[in-house]
Amino acid sequence: MLHGKKYGGILVSFRAKVPYHTWSLVLEHKVGEPPEDIIKSFEKKGWKKDDWKAPPFEGMDTTTLFKKGRGVFGSWTPRQQVKFMKEAITALGTLGINDVPQIKLTWQDTI
Repeated sequence: MLHGKKYGGILVSFRAKVPYHTWSLVLEHKVGEPPEDIIKSFEKKGWKKDDWKAPPFEGMDTTTLFKKGRGVFGSWTPRQQVKFMKEAITALGTLGINDVPQIKLTWQDTI
C-alpha cells in the first residue's frame, strides 16, 4: 500500500504512471467496507472501478476508479486531464475531502 490523505477510515489519493497524464482515484479502506458514497459519486460522472485488484493486505483493501479518455489506450488528452481532474477534485470537495495528494508512480511502485 502507498500513501494518501486519511479521511475517516480510508486513505484517498490520485495516482498516475509515467508520463503522468492519466490519473486514477485510489481508495484504501478496510476489507468489506468500501466507501460507497465516493464510489457512487464518481460512477455518476463516468468513472469506473478497475477490474484488476490486488489481494487485501493487513486488513486493508483497495478500490481504484478511473475515467477512460480519448487518447491512446484510453489515456487522457491534455484537455481531458485538466477537465477530469477539476471534476474529480470538485466531487471530492463536495464530500468534504480536500487536498488529496497526487502520487506519481515509478516503475518500482508498480512491481
